[in-house]
Amino acid sequence: CGTVRETTTNEAIVLKINPVDETSWTTDATMAADQFQITSLASFQGQLYASISGGAGVKGVVRQRTLAGVWGNVDSSVANGGTFGSGALAVFDGKLYANYRFYNTGASQSSIRKTSDGTTWSESLTSGSNGGSLHVFGLRLFAVDYNSKIRYTLDGTTWTGTVGWPSASGGVYGGVIGTFVR
Repeated sequence: CGTVRETTTNEAIVLKINPVDETSWTTDATMAADQFQITSLASFQGQLYASISGGAGVKGVVRQRTLAGVWGNVDSSVANGGTFGSGALAVFDGKLYANYRFYNTGASQSSIRKTSDGTTWSESLTSGSNGGSLHVFGLRLFAVDYNSKIRYTLDGTTWTGTVGWPSASGGVYGGVIGTFVR
């Protein structure tokens, strides 16, 4: 379970429990200074990954937990003030994807990054409008776009933008995407 800090002097934590033989949650990791929100958790190749939003002057990061219980940074936003949105991690086509947004001297940029081994990351898409939730459905990876669109890819390389939604719908910042199956 990932948390959001409760005050400006404490940081986000990851809690764990084994419901088979434990009755209470314990702290598994405490984030560094001004890493204030765990926005997503994902299992990939036997490791646990957490995306974390950074405050002013702090990069957003992706951290990995090994089987031995050791946490370490494996990727970060390229600029301070990086924000991984809710649901920023997704496993698609044998790769782990992370979607973030950052603010650099008033200009907003974003990136969807991917890794096939959990440590070496590359750009899947760089633009001024991504940074939201990722979601896999069928043979597509979807990404919430901060310009009122939803993008998708079939191969992790070529991205297509779909029709946007009205701005009166409540805004797009922090939006999430999901699937309803009947």
